[in-house]
Amino acid sequence: MKTAKKSNKVYARIRRDILRRRYQPDELLPKETDFARLLGVSRDTLRHALAMLEAESLVRRVRGYGTYVCASVPRQKITFLLPCSEEIISSEYVMGVLRGVLSGAAERNCEVETLAISPTNDPNDIDWSKLFNLNSESRVVVTGLWFSKIFPFLLASKCRVAVVYEGKKQAVRHKADKMISRWFRLVKRMDEIAARMAEHLLRTGCRRPVFFMNYMDHSSDTDRLQRITEICRQYSPEVRPLFIPIPEHIQTDTEKLEALAEEYLKDYPCDGFLVTLPAVCKIMRRRFPDCPGGFLDLPRKKPQVTPDRNLFYSDFALEKIGDEAVRLLLSEKSSEEIEFFADIYSPEPETAP
Repeated sequence: MKTAKKSNKVYARIRRDILRRRYQPDELLPKETDFARLLGVSRDTLRHALAMLEAESLVRRVRGYGTYVCASVPRQKITFLLPCSEEIISSEYVMGVLRGVLSGAAERNCEVETLAISPTNDPNDIDWSKLFNLNSESRVVVTGLWFSKIFPFLLASKCRVAVVYEGKKQAVRHKADKMISRWFRLVKRMDEIAARMAEHLLRTGCRRPVFFMNYMDHSSDTDRLQRITEICRQYSPEVRPLFIPIPEHIQTDTEKLEALAEEYLKDYPCDGFLVTLPAVCKIMRRRFPDCPGGFLDLPRKKPQVTPDRNLFYSDFALEKIGDEAVRLLLSEKSSEEIEFFADIYSPEPETAP
């Protein structure tokens, strides 16, 4: 025990001198016999202290030469691309993934650099000089297909890339599916959110659900509508869903949304709902104060509606996505696809002081 205490004291003393630059980078420390005598400890005690410093990458011990103060520590670097500098503050999504990247990099002893590549947040206005340091040794995280204009450059530079996006249909729409097939693909299954929330709603005992959603008026989203219909049919013959599509031109018009609700819900015995707009959530809660309700894509950190005990919502574990991106980039694999499904949360209502 005495030896351990002495070693810790010696370790702390040398460490302090290194951090105060009393010992300069690349400086050769005194020979162990001389250094131990100078510090008033045994050689074994000194060696134990030096081993702790080496584990911390503060010194490097070279057999036959001695112990040197480390000048720099070679670490692998993760490059996190941003559209513009403001994005790191304004986007909860980007911040969530970045937190995961920072955490994963720290755990794996890596560095992280962020590169904002457009002065105007415009994919057609790229500052290409920001990318010129990227090469075959680079490990790059991109948080969406906004960056698709630079994908050919990243491919030509032979970077290892982890791209977060929403699935094959989105990739095809951006003409990026073939390019990203060579990279690590972290897919947010946006197409499954409504279906998973519908299942959650039915598990609460709901048999007359109302799906009051803006996207149902878009022909491209018929797959999701059919999926919800199939879930309701398979869950129980007692389930009688009501679908209320919201035309795009009234999505911000509260009076017209109220009128739409009145038209569809006047005599409907609703016992649960799913919505996609804050105004619609408030309308449904006023009409049906006690029934369970779900809000799709409600940000966990900045909710747009007052939470209550019967409200649930969906959100992706963004930090986990960022951590997985780091893990994949540091692995020996060349490409892989991982799917992520949104979690369902029930926020705690605020209590009176």
